[in-house]
Amino acid sequence: MKTMNKHIRGLAPLLAAVSLLLFAAACQTIGTPKKAALIEWRTLENGSREAREKGMPVLIDFFYGATCMRCEYFERTLYTDPEIAAAVNKNFIPVRVHLSRARTEAEGALLMKLSPTQECVLAFLDKNGEIVTDEKGQPISSMEMLNKEQLLSYMTKALERLR
Repeated sequence: MKTMNKHIRGLAPLLAAVSLLLFAAACQTIGTPKKAALIEWRTLENGSREAREKGMPVLIDFFYGATCMRCEYFERTLYTDPEIAAAVNKNFIPVRVHLSRARTEAEGALLMKLSPTQECVLAFLDKNGEIVTDEKGQPISSMEMLNKEQLLSYMTKALERLR
């Protein structure tokens, strides 16, 4: 029994070091603190109403949050970029649907049209809530990790299709 306690006590520094490393890794996974929000997100219901009233299109982001690498990247990098935020706020009504929460019937129906697998997706709606499509009738949308230039390009393409 004494030998066993001695071995356990001998493992204590190792266990403490492993715990500290795991804690540090978890903190790194969480990332740096979020920058101040530059985009005021609306619900689909409120954003749709505002889009109709103002005659503006909607940028809609179906996202999972911190559990999704793409979503977290958009949140911490793209949506906090002053140029992107300015383009979103000037040209679109920004709408966000949290996929990790219960969805309304309208949110679920729209998600099924854009992403039948119910993955995170960025898309555009016209002022009447119709999905903005390209020349081939495909939604202007992305489930991919985009860089700044790509996101700005998607926004430009959506606006051009609405002219």
